[in-house]
Amino acid sequence: MRRPIDDDLRQVLEICEGDLTAALRMVLERQGEGFITYLFQIFLPLADNQGRPQDYELMRKVQGELTRKFGGLTAYSRAPAKGVWHGGGKAHKDDIVIVEVMSDKENSAWWTAYRKTLEKRFKQKEVLIRRQTIHVIPPK
Repeated sequence: MRRPIDDDLRQVLEICEGDLTAALRMVLERQGEGFITYLFQIFLPLADNQGRPQDYELMRKVQGELTRKFGGLTAYSRAPAKGVWHGGGKAHKDDIVIVEVMSDKENSAWWTAYRKTLEKRFKQKEVLIRRQTIHVIPPK
């Protein structure tokens, strides 16, 4: 026996073309329970691979680019985070700044290209960019 909730879910998934995140976003917004979006976190080094401090203008450029594209950002820059990893038989350390933006679009191709741009700009073998699906709680 079909239940009404099954039909509702099927209808929402059809409208969202099978995109479960979009369907969940629609349901939460309709119920006034906030919304689902993506949080992107970019881990930017304060020094290049040779240990030389990065030019502050590089950070300002990233802030400008992301603010124009996404309407704002959050940068955790007061007390740099510490990154530690092993590679090539030894431990490596980085002081980093984490920059966050939220977007309702995944846009993987854009982020892949932007990561490559940042790797060249900051003279890094790899710049870490994380994407998380988050539920934003509405103000009430």
